[in-house]
Parts: sequence; C-alpha cells; structure tokens
Amino acid sequence: MPVSLQATTETPLLISVMFTLDDEGGHIYKQNITVGRSAERIGWGSAGWARAAARIRTIPPNWKLNLGSRHIRHSGLPGQIAKLLAFLRTQIVRLSQLRSTESRPVILYADWFDLVHLVIMTVSLYLTRLPKDLHFWFTYRTPTTPRRAIPYRILHFLIELRLGSHRLQLLGDSELVDDSNARSFRKDFFTMPIVTTNQLTSASQVLLDEIESALPKTKKRLWWPGRPFPRKGEAVIDAIMMVPSESAQNAAMLTSERHAVPRTSIMSHVAVPDPLTPAEFSAWMHAADVILLPYDASLHGKQGSGIFVESAAAGRMALVTDETWMAHQYRRYGYPEFIIDWTRPDLLGHILSIASDAEHQQRSREFCRRFSRFHSEDSFAAHLQELWQKVRRSEG
Repeated sequence: MPVSLQATTETPLLISVMFTLDDEGGHIYKQNITVGRSAERIGWGSAGWARAAARIRTIPPNWKLNLGSRHIRHSGLPGQIAKLLAFLRTQIVRLSQLRSTESRPVILYADWFDLVHLVIMTVSLYLTRLPKDLHFWFTYRTPTTPRRAIPYRILHFLIELRLGSHRLQLLGDSELVDDSNARSFRKDFFTMPIVTTNQLTSASQVLLDEIESALPKTKKRLWWPGRPFPRKGEAVIDAIMMVPSESAQNAAMLTSERHAVPRTSIMSHVAVPDPLTPAEFSAWMHAADVILLPYDASLHGKQGSGIFVESAAAGRMALVTDETWMAHQYRRYGYPEFIIDWTRPDLLGHILSIASDAEHQQRSREFCRRFSRFHSEDSFAAHLQELWQKVRRSEG
C-alpha cells in the first residue's frame, strides 16, 4: 500500500481535465473519481475540471463544471466554433487562476479527449502566463498508427517546448497498446492500472437489496453491461436470446434499457436503467451471476476494458472473446477457460455449464483476487508516486 505523504509545497495537485464528460454513465465519471481518490491516498491534492454542459446529478466536492459553456446559442458550424472558443477561453481562465492560487506543482491529468481538445490545451499554454511548476499527463487508451499520430506528435512537441520535455508524460492502461503507441508517438509510455473499482458501499448495498428482490430467483443472471453497440457484441447477445435452447428457461438476460430486444426472444429479459450512477452500477454488477463481454476482437484486441476490471473487483465471472486484451489477461494469469467461442451452437448451454460448475466458480474467484491486486486504487496511487519520482529525478 502506498505511503501517505503530508501535504507540502512539493506535493502535487492533480487536476482531472474532462472535456468529454457527458453524464455519470460510462467510464469517465467513475475513472476520474477514483484517480482523485488514488492521488489523495499518497497525500496529493485532487480536483476536477469538467465540461460545463455535463449532466451530473452528484458533483464531487472538489470538481467544478467549468470548461466551455453550458448553453451554445448557435447550431451548425457557428455553434461548433462558439463551443471551441468557449473551451479555449475557460481553459485560459483556469490556467491563470492556478498561477495566482497555487504554489505547489500542478498536474493536469487528461484522458478520454479528442485531438481538438489537445489543440485547445496546447494553444492555451501560449496565451497566458503559466503556473511555475505545471505538468501535463495524457492517457491514450487506443492504438494509433504512425500516420495518425503525426498531429499529436506536433502538439506534444509544442507542449514540451513551452513546459519542458519531462513535464509531458504519456500514460496508458494496456501494455499491448502502450508498446504500439510508443513506436507511433516516438515517446515512452508509462502503463498504469485501470482504477475503476466496484466494491459495495452502503448506498449500493441498499440498491442491491432492491434489485435482488425484483430479479428472478431461480435463473442465472447474465449481464451484458453498458450501452448497446455492435462492436460490443450486440448480435451475439441477440442470438443468445433468440436461438431455441433448452437452457433458455434457466437464464435471464440483463441489458441496458436502450437495447432493442429482439421480438423473437425466448429468454427472460431485464431492462437495466441507463445511465447508472457508480453506486447503481456496482449494485447491478453484484446482482449478476455472469458478465458477458463478446467484444469484437478486431476493435478490442489491444485496448483495456474498464468493465472487465470492474467485474473482477466485484468478484464476478466474466466471459470474453479470444484475441482481445481481456483474453490476454486470462492467459497471462493462467485462466483460459473463460475465453469463449461465441459462435458455438450450444453457446447458452456452455455458458450456463461454466457458470454452474463449482471448480470454475472457484477459479474465477481466484483470478478476480489476483487481478484486482494490480487494478486497484492502491496500485494506481503507487504508480502515480513512481511516475512523479521519475519526473523529479529527470529534473536533476
């Protein structure tokens, strides 16, 4: 466990910059809450700058919805230009405020951003006087080809020219992606754990009790989490629900309320609210028996999966597609039996056989414990500390 440090003028303030935050669903909200908590575990300060128009019911006490404008009057191209200028103006204001209020080092931590947001962050550096000790840490989660990396490399160069090379750090959460991106970006990547966790809180326990009372008691609960997209295996889920099987009466499929359930479905179906708060998501995860992740290997071959990590943190069995990052983790830890051929004719029966087998249940719990030791807030905090020490050593 990382050692907590007493806050000093040398202890950083880590600010999560969230240009693309929409609501409390998905990974951005939960990811950046746990990033902040990890920073606080080692005595750092934490804060959040988020999109002003984000639809957030519960705003963490150290966050502000202060990037861009809540309302853009124009539509089309004028509206897009107004939106970008609002982002740029507020980013400049935020940096100016840091210069007058902060004497400690400041790390702007950004993930889930687009190229245009990197342009905004870069341009803002040249349009204001900066805090004395400012650092940019960017997380890239998807593989980028050398050609597509060119505009990012140019912006990275301009950031380093303004701040210093050691003050720009590139992070990732998949060693497979990071190795590829290091070649494309021509810069080292620092692989971090995925910090989104799924431990029950008192709030989620109350919700879990309510969910449990409403779910089928005698059926295996199979959950396809998140919003429905073809690349996440929507066709596979539909096929499971439609294909005649003697096992259908023994299972219930849980999917987002946004999922258009096939009219010919022969399985019991439970519509899960969307979006879910972190407490709600945790409750539904713990209410499920098996997590189904039939992701397209051509799109998810290298990049990490927050939901896979969340299922492990909750101690839930997850079944995955071969040749994905998730399958790579199962083979790395020695649990290949949870890699599924989603095209087999007896698919539902096979899923229920694995889910009901005592030995498979025990091995799944064993994997979850081992895997979650690395993908945890403590581990993320330790990696933050390690990277910060590396940065300070590079300064001499």
